[in-house]
Amino acid sequence: FRDRNCLCAIERAHNQGVSSFRKPISCWIYPIRVQKLADGLIGLNYHKWYLCSTARELGAQKKIRVFEYLKEPLIHCFGRDVYQAIRQAADNPG
Repeated sequence: FRDRNCLCAIERAHNQGVSSFRKPISCWIYPIRVQKLADGLIGLNYHKWYLCSTARELGAQKKIRVFEYLKEPLIHCFGRDVYQAIRQAADNPG
């Protein structure tokens, strides 16, 4: 724990250079969940879990959207073009 936040031991070891193993992508991009769609495309869906309420509150205070907080893992997993498309869709809804 650090400042009332639970930290992943795998991530801490990687960040400290103790391990070259990075935590699984599904953990790294959480609370985004990947869904395989019937047409071969993938969907990225936000999983709203009550345990993450303080993170949502902090993000709202700092005006950081979930996808912005997850920029590094989203680009790593899906590429910069997909990240930019997410940003554009969020900035221009409807």
